[in-house]
Amino acid sequence: MHLKKRFIWFVFYICILAAVLVTSFSITSLSYFNQKKIVESAILGFSSILFLCFLYKKQIVRLRSSVWIGLTIILIIGTVSSALAPLPQWAFLQVGWYLLIGQLLFLCSYLYQEDKEHYIKVVLIGLIVLCILYLTRVYADYITGLFNDNWTTWPEQNRIELRKNGVLLNPSAYLGFNHVRFFNHIQTWTLPLLAFAYLYFKDRIIPGLQYLLLFFISSWWMLVFAADARGTMVASTLGLLSIVVLFRKRCIPFAKVYLLTAAAGLVLYLSLFLLPQNGGREILSRFGDSGRLDVWWFTIEQIMKHPFLGLGPMHFSYMGINPPWSTPHNLILQTAAEWGIPAVILATVLVTTGLVKFIKQSLHFPANEMDPRRLIWRIALIASITAALAHSMVSGIFNSSLSQLLFTIVGGAIIGEYFLCSNRKLFRARTKTSLAAVAIIGLLGINTVFVAYKVASDIPHLDERKREFFEKFDTPFKLYPRFWHQGMIYEDIDDLNKDESQHN
Repeated sequence: MHLKKRFIWFVFYICILAAVLVTSFSITSLSYFNQKKIVESAILGFSSILFLCFLYKKQIVRLRSSVWIGLTIILIIGTVSSALAPLPQWAFLQVGWYLLIGQLLFLCSYLYQEDKEHYIKVVLIGLIVLCILYLTRVYADYITGLFNDNWTTWPEQNRIELRKNGVLLNPSAYLGFNHVRFFNHIQTWTLPLLAFAYLYFKDRIIPGLQYLLLFFISSWWMLVFAADARGTMVASTLGLLSIVVLFRKRCIPFAKVYLLTAAAGLVLYLSLFLLPQNGGREILSRFGDSGRLDVWWFTIEQIMKHPFLGLGPMHFSYMGINPPWSTPHNLILQTAAEWGIPAVILATVLVTTGLVKFIKQSLHFPANEMDPRRLIWRIALIASITAALAHSMVSGIFNSSLSQLLFTIVGGAIIGEYFLCSNRKLFRARTKTSLAAVAIIGLLGINTVFVAYKVASDIPHLDERKREFFEKFDTPFKLYPRFWHQGMIYEDIDDLNKDESQHN
């Protein structure tokens, strides 16, 4: 393998490892949400530098001109909207952040096309390690609870504090997330991929270990039930139903593992959490809309007031409109409110068209393929992205740090798989570096520097800003995750009294 390719793969390994470790281990005294955002920032920053070097040698081809036009229009709308927003630095940060995510997405698709099997193995092993590490903590916590009546088990341990020399060692106990719903977001993405991981490795590992793998995948489902993650349950069901309707008998091997592990997870939940009344919540104990109908109506009102350019990227969280939330828990409404109706229409058309093309290609995949796992891998990818998109209609799954990274991994695999099956290369070596290419690389480089500076300069002041927020604003002690854990953005106390600008 070429030295440069080895280096790209090495960075990919590091990114996977960092994402896995930050799920189970604390790296600073900051909140878990902010820790994960810092790790994601580092991953996106390094991958962006790598992508810019890559773009100097390679060019992206085979994407239709309509795709480039649509993406360009969305970027222009976001730029204009950011310039007119009350707090442009936060708006441009959101635009720049999405650009970094897009660069990592293309980098993942390149790696996939270069060595598909290697990519799949690295991703699946990473997910298995993540699953095992986190579940080991959960089971250790559970066993501790058996011997200590004062110990509250997962996921209700936020009241437990471990301190050393006055320093809080576990800001959110052993949950690993500031809120269990951020963990559930990861489960929505990974449950279909873990089901495929069993089918992929069951004949390649030491006999007997496949049952241990099934146990950990089932335990992953157990945590869905223990947390009463109705969003993940509904989204995963929709993901399964979609592939059953589309692929029918051809999805049976995958569906069997999916349903078997879900059923085993339910039994584990009943045995370990519900029957002993050991901390788990009752399945579907949460009824009602959890305030979502109110926030959706509030969002629709903002869309009607600012239909063309929106409030500005990230500005649903702006205190100037006095929102009771930092996100409407609906991806389409959030995008329409912040970027405007034209941008959300274009984005929806591009994503839907791409996904439909991938599904159509998968439906015509040859039934006599030598390795049936190739189709099952596609089925797992479709189930994962479908579940995530369904979940995004009732949650902020695409605002969560690790969910955004999982999007690049799954999305990169879908793009790479599509072009591989089409016998077309998405990238090719440049014969010469044009002035336009240099300009694009330069602008992307400036964006990377801006995002890196903004994020790095914020980190030392996060705790100070949180205290300042509660001193300035008369609000219940509640944090609203969006970019940083205290997700509201504001300039001064007058933001609460400002009239809404005519931002359309």
